[in-house]
Amino acid sequence: AIGNLDDDDELEAVVSGYSSSNQLFVVNHDGSDVDGFPFVLDEKTKAGVALADYDENGKDDIVLATDDGHIYLIYDNASIAPGFPYQTGGKIQTAPSILDVDGDKVIFSGSLDSNFYAINADGSLRFIVEANNMIKTSPSFLTHNGNDYIFFGANDSLIYAVDTNGDALSGWPVNADAPIAKSIVFSDLDCDNEPE
Repeated sequence: AIGNLDDDDELEAVVSGYSSSNQLFVVNHDGSDVDGFPFVLDEKTKAGVALADYDENGKDDIVLATDDGHIYLIYDNASIAPGFPYQTGGKIQTAPSILDVDGDKVIFSGSLDSNFYAINADGSLRFIVEANNMIKTSPSFLTHNGNDYIFFGANDSLIYAVDTNGDALSGWPVNADAPIAKSIVFSDLDCDNEPE
């Protein structure tokens, strides 16, 4: 991911990896490390990170998930936020997503334990949605009729849509007749001013 994690005017690259002694790197535009990084994570991360300013200091903070089933919030100063990591029941092998819900930054992530997690900024659980099989997609967001919805797919061939309280959108989940392996995207395909 690309974001602003230090005091200069340039953006930084944030990357982690899939080695057993994995580190979290934050790299300046000139290839040098940002102060405090690399951060020794010692957990494998199979997918990307999400960035948002949680501590309201004008710099992005890092959210990532691991094969150990942890969801981390790591501040721009390379410290782990209070209440984190959040422990899920299985490996997480997709990037988490962050949505501002009524002024709170909520983390959303699916797990191979067949659960979809919504985690508050203090590390507490907001809700869990139970799927029928592993979740291998990053969450996608859609604002429709003034409400925010979170979409994700699972290996049970279902596409799920829930609101910010975890309640299913009417008519969902929808069966796609094949395991869902990639994230959901939206477009007005029939030009009726409604997303498909």
